[in-house]
Amino acid sequence: MRPHQQKGHGPGCLLLLLITAGLFVYSAVRYFNDRSAYLAAYALYVKGDCATALPEFERISSLFRPVDFGRLGWSSQHLESECADYLDADSRGVPGLYEFASHLYPESLLIPFAKEAAGEELESINADSIHLGETCALKEALIQNGWIANPAKTLPRLDYACANESLAQGDPESALKLMVEVLERYPNSIYAAWSLEEIRMRIEFCMVLDKIAPYPVILNHVEVYPQKLQECGSYFVEQKDYRRAVEAFESLMQSYPSHPGMEEVQKRMAEALIRLSKTSRTMSLRAPDGTGYGAEGSTKLVFQNDSPHPIRIVLYGPEIRIVEMDLCGGCGEYAIMGPVWCPGKGPKVEFELKPGEYEVFVEVTEGAQIVASAGDWVLGERNTYTTCYFVVNR
Repeated sequence: MRPHQQKGHGPGCLLLLLITAGLFVYSAVRYFNDRSAYLAAYALYVKGDCATALPEFERISSLFRPVDFGRLGWSSQHLESECADYLDADSRGVPGLYEFASHLYPESLLIPFAKEAAGEELESINADSIHLGETCALKEALIQNGWIANPAKTLPRLDYACANESLAQGDPESALKLMVEVLERYPNSIYAAWSLEEIRMRIEFCMVLDKIAPYPVILNHVEVYPQKLQECGSYFVEQKDYRRAVEAFESLMQSYPSHPGMEEVQKRMAEALIRLSKTSRTMSLRAPDGTGYGAEGSTKLVFQNDSPHPIRIVLYGPEIRIVEMDLCGGCGEYAIMGPVWCPGKGPKVEFELKPGEYEVFVEVTEGAQIVASAGDWVLGERNTYTTCYFVVNR
């Protein structure tokens, strides 16, 4: 019988124990060596100085540590990511900072610094600011979540900048609303004065003329709207948008009859009406025959409205005239064929004119939708021309 032999630990086990002990000791040394650097970086982090703290967090998190004492490596890696994201957010301005605090790291100690940085940017924001469109889209969220510390100082500037951004994006209606908001809420601010000047001067607002009229805060500045109507009417004539030109001039003539330069307004209105008649279906307006009687150097036109509708007459030639006439109370419309002679029942108007070639346009201004009439007339010197207007339904 063999004697019992006790088994001992082989050299492999001993080596494993030595390696484990060595790694444990290395991790402990690594912890004590990095702890002060980590605390220093953390102190910078809580002060919002991620730019300085980030390299230390990167260095600490990249080091080999078999045992992560105090979770130093994990914490460094987490703060490394957070600081990197914060610096990236800061580079993207208000939208980046708001996203960082609201979505990426809602519990971060950096949120107060993000709000402070955003506030500084908002207080200096202008039409050239980077990411302005995104910032404007966040306006209501910024207000609701307390990101605008000084609304009276910040909001008029922000609204004015956002209004200009809307204009740049081809959205004058949104721009108008923002500028009106500045005028109503901050009437004494420089941005209110600038907004009013923008509304007055920017041609883009011609596209929303009908939106301007309902705002008393604009109409209270009595010179702004009539000037805008005249400017836009002329602009629309140049753009060959004659219908809009007529609408602008008509509104000006009806609402502001004493506006300076009304003679020029009437000329442009007449031009717009004549040009519009060239682009629309019209009935032919036959030129009247002259009597051969009249003053030297002039011609006379007698025009009578023998229709049951108020009308507007436009003469566009050596002289320009626009006249509106009342309806004929005892007149009616004709079926199939009109009278051979003027009925001679309605109101009359007489024009003393320079002789020459005239474009003539007549339209019903109220009531039934009746096709306008137009014609090219030659009115000779020392002549009197008599004609009338009536409606024939065919």
